[in-house]
Amino acid sequence: MTHNSGSGDFAGLKLQSAVTDGKVESGATVTITDNYCSGLSNNGKVVFDEGSHLTITGNMNDKGTTSNGGGIYNSGASANLTIPSDTVIYNNHAKTAGDDIFNNATSTITFPKVGSDWALDGKGINGAADDCTDAIDAWYDDASGARWEAHADSYDDVHVVKYDMGDAATKTVTGLTALKAAHGLGTVSVDPADITIYMGGTEGYEGVISDLDNGTFDASNSLPEPGFYFILPDNINQAFEEAGITSVGEAANLSDYMRIYTHGYTVDGQPVTLNWKLEKYGKTNSGANGQFIYRIVPDPTEGQEAVPVRLQFTDSDGKVYTSDEFSPSAAGALNQHYTMQLYTALVDDDQVVFEVDVPNADGSIAKYYNGMELQTGDLNIRYVTGDQDDVVTGLAASEDEVAEMAAKNPGKAYAITPEGTTYYINNSQVDVTDSAAPSLLFDNVVSDHTTEGASDYDQQLANRAVDVIANAGTTYTNPWYEAKYLDLVDANNGNVWLKSSNSVTVYWPYPAGTDENTQFQLVHFEGLNREMTNGEISGSISSAKACTVDVENTPYGIKFTTNGFSPFVLMWEGKGEQPAPEDTTKPSKPATGSLAQTGDNTLTIIAGVGAAGVACLGAAFAIKKRSE
Repeated sequence: MTHNSGSGDFAGLKLQSAVTDGKVESGATVTITDNYCSGLSNNGKVVFDEGSHLTITGNMNDKGTTSNGGGIYNSGASANLTIPSDTVIYNNHAKTAGDDIFNNATSTITFPKVGSDWALDGKGINGAADDCTDAIDAWYDDASGARWEAHADSYDDVHVVKYDMGDAATKTVTGLTALKAAHGLGTVSVDPADITIYMGGTEGYEGVISDLDNGTFDASNSLPEPGFYFILPDNINQAFEEAGITSVGEAANLSDYMRIYTHGYTVDGQPVTLNWKLEKYGKTNSGANGQFIYRIVPDPTEGQEAVPVRLQFTDSDGKVYTSDEFSPSAAGALNQHYTMQLYTALVDDDQVVFEVDVPNADGSIAKYYNGMELQTGDLNIRYVTGDQDDVVTGLAASEDEVAEMAAKNPGKAYAITPEGTTYYINNSQVDVTDSAAPSLLFDNVVSDHTTEGASDYDQQLANRAVDVIANAGTTYTNPWYEAKYLDLVDANNGNVWLKSSNSVTVYWPYPAGTDENTQFQLVHFEGLNREMTNGEISGSISSAKACTVDVENTPYGIKFTTNGFSPFVLMWEGKGEQPAPEDTTKPSKPATGSLAQTGDNTLTIIAGVGAAGVACLGAAFAIKKRSE
């Protein structure tokens, strides 16, 4: 039954009210396609048995003032229609209501769930391209005045209400029902990128929730600005490919095509629309693992307050944190992991819209509206012994600038990087923006005189350093030492760990009792980081690659150049017992900084391992690998 007359109100198959016991037996095949009115119009009582094959597609009812039920028009005082569970019915159209199924107020219909391989054909009434070509996933309300619409020019005109079919293969309904086999809104997965920082930052993200119950937040804190991956529905990725914006396996730059806003959100009973946009996280490169990482940035309208997205950091016990401070002795480790997630309790999830606009070949815009699915990221915070102002200094551009900085603040370490140096966030290829403050972190080694619960890990490093220096041809009668951990951080973004594209020249301040005339040896321990467990400390120190580094005495400190950071031990010939460093944590227990001397000029290995791990500043930016 196909291509009936287009001049009148004639269905492809018309079943009159006189049909009171109609039956289409199993094995029969009925195909109703491409008719110029309803496909199947029923006023009687008809059952299509299971095992019969019914197909109703491509029919278009635009006849008369009111035109309902492009696929099935079930109407009449006692109309009752049952169709098989494998009925194929989609891509029909009606001018007024119920593109695929229209059941009148006094009628009853039994119909199945949609098929698993159905898709819209992009057509509409009289050939208009009203529909998309996306996959069909369910039945949706398609009533008069509330037609199904997922791609309207404005979200105000979107109407996507899924019809509840329950768990059975078919459903029986009596009463006014207008349905379309269509699809719902998409879902964008919002996935914070894992990141590693160092404790003690003073400039961080202004949107961290401090109280989950009432949604209060800290205006400023030490935690970093989050970066996000966005995982799009397949149909949007396909649309980007068809538009020539991407090719297979590539990601689109969503900052050009996606915006985020609230819809239906109210404050004191008044509707308020909050707006955000995306910015690529890096200055020139924001890609990782085939995807971009973005910042979510407030985009307020004129006169509106800029509202950052709220973030919560939670430990494994569900406790929410707003600071990077933690106690290594209480934690039993020198790093802590926290879960990062968007905080959405103040705005219902269904009030947040992710709109993606994809340009069509004809210049029009295809709009895709999406809800959100929240993922979690990992924030890894590594311990730092000193205060921010004491251990972090901005990088200099030249030795002259180092001289100026050292004159104003003597006794601090400084560093220079060559002009044109790029700084990458953690171990990724995402570079920092112009607002970053690349800085040198020059921290004490964790030991019992800097950190409660720690043991003499600095002496363990120094013991190994003496052997390395001896192997290089230098021995000491009375070795003194100073152990430090060095790295690069972004002081304007929660002390996020940075990697430099060029080598870094460091100026180490002269330790007490030394000057430009002192002969120094410097040993670098490569690869040590704070991811070690307590039981791995001694073994990690003894097995680490340790090598000497060339140094030069200058008026501004002991100068050396390195392309990697982790623990360093500076050593020189002292006189007598080296003075103990200032005890900042446990004044009742004095600490020694001298080395136990043996006849063969090696140091006694300290065997005891305390509750905390070796402190070192090597870190990795754990960018998650995500598939599109």
